[in-house]
Amino acid sequence: MTATETGLLVGTSVLRREDGPLLTGQGTYVDNIQLPGTVHLVVVRSPYAHARIRSVDLDAARAAEGVVAAFSGADLRDDWKAPMPCAWPVTPEMKNPEHFPLAVSEACFQGDGVAVVLATTRALAKDAAELVAVEVPRPRTNRSSRMSRTSGSSRRTASMQRSPPLIRR
Repeated sequence: MTATETGLLVGTSVLRREDGPLLTGQGTYVDNIQLPGTVHLVVVRSPYAHARIRSVDLDAARAAEGVVAAFSGADLRDDWKAPMPCAWPVTPEMKNPEHFPLAVSEACFQGDGVAVVLATTRALAKDAAELVAVEVPRPRTNRSSRMSRTSGSSRRTASMQRSPPLIRR
């Protein structure tokens, strides 16, 4: 008597049709499908929370190889009909601040989208995203806020560029 005759399948091997192609490298994954006209999007994100955006320079990214388009939050602001709705209004009198898909004047949280780059391949989109220059004031810590009152260091700026990941050992 076999497992299928008794109706017991728990704990027994089940033959699957997809195993052969996957194990021999012949499988098809959605990430490998390239349809004609497909473009890849990369979001340039803020490394700082509550960072006021002074300017977004997309010229170098737009001139990069394979780039179809590049936009900042300010470029797309007029195209959005309304801010994104709150998924769960806790109370009727809750105040919901405007929140758009890309930050327009201030990045609210670390990782908030500031700009997008569309290109013909993922690699070209990533390369062009690294060329986007976003100017934000350097975030102040307790020490720097004390220094800014005396030395004028609040006028320093930081540029949003990718840095190598921090590896802790």
